Amino acid sequence: MPGTSFFHQARNNAWSNHRLYGVCQKLTDGELASKRTPFSASILETLNHILTNDWYYLDALVDGRRGRACLDTEMPFGAIDKLAAAQRDADMRLMAYCEQLNDRCHPAGRTGPRRRHQDA
Repeated sequence: MPGTSFFHQARNNAWSNHRLYGVCQKLTDGELASKRTPFSASILETLNHILTNDWYYLDALVDGRRGRACLDTEMPFGAIDKLAAAQRDADMRLMAYCEQLNDRCHPAGRTGPRRRHQDA
């Protein structure tokens, strides 16, 4: 049973991404590709940027094999449906990582804070 605040934060992040992509998937290709600001040229580019940064930090947490190579491709997905699927995968991986943190930190299902045993 996930009980760490890390897991709950990861789950909230996944829920937020789910809602964001639900709205973005209703946009036309033209609306997704439309230039917006100098920093984030389009919604699609911004969502790709968020995903590649998620990959980078997830890699650092999980195994660190890819490192900055996670950021090599600025726009790995040109289609919103494939991008949404990749973001869901990253969100699920983050939740799984946080869930195992809970298992490691609180064996036998304990979810409360650990107390140091003191001899009287």
